[in-house]
Amino acid sequence: MKRFWSVLALAALSLPMAHAQQKLPLRITVETKTERAENVLQRGKAVRSGHVIRHSARVTETEQQVTLTIKIMNMGVAEIKGLEVRYVLFGQEPGSDRMQIAKQGQQTIDLKSLQTQTLTTEPPAFRKSDVKFVSGAFSELNQRVGTEYRGVAIGVYRGTEQVAIHYDPQSLEQSIPVG
Repeated sequence: MKRFWSVLALAALSLPMAHAQQKLPLRITVETKTERAENVLQRGKAVRSGHVIRHSARVTETEQQVTLTIKIMNMGVAEIKGLEVRYVLFGQEPGSDRMQIAKQGQQTIDLKSLQTQTLTTEPPAFRKSDVKFVSGAFSELNQRVGTEYRGVAIGVYRGTEQVAIHYDPQSLEQSIPVG
């Protein structure tokens, strides 16, 4: 009976070690730099002429450029060569659940023990237009068209095996398919 428990304990201890060998000890962090430019095409106002009030909408165009700095750190003691880092930036239309791929890219890196590699993405431009009436009576005519930055998914691959994945923000994981 004592031999049974020792074999069971040995098997139980080997499971986490086998799992740890499949996934690499990597830390992924993301820094987001956003530049935004707003252009007012038409100022909203209400003009009274006799008994008639004419309302015009405020129309603005906004361009948002998002640059990400992705840092990948090897937390292990062994050197890791030939890692492929793939990233996908997502945009979303305001008021919609449907996301779009705004930019994607990949880069191959080698990491020494406790080394950090930094990747910088090229900034995609997210554009949107807002039409907003100042008066509450016309608020149902307000419109927002275009795309906004939603987040990024980063996958690290060794050959065809995915060894790490990171979502920023974390809630993005439920919004997109894995893989």
